[in-house]
Amino acid sequence: MLQGKSAVVFGAGGSIGSAVAKEFAAEGAEVFLAGRTRSNLEPVAKKITESGRQGTRRCDRCPE
Repeated sequence: MLQGKSAVVFGAGGSIGSAVAKEFAAEGAEVFLAGRTRSNLEPVAKKITESGRQGTRRCDRCPE
């Protein structure tokens, strides 16, 4: 349904944001994860990548 689309998910390190990011990725979107803390985004990105989805990006300017 979202194949070929891009989605920016703010708050992707939290419970609702991570669920939205995973669902968008499952539907075929290229997902950009944004949040305040990189360490909260890494597991979400890993889970999406492990499920076979490519094109997941994380905020690279998040505080450690």
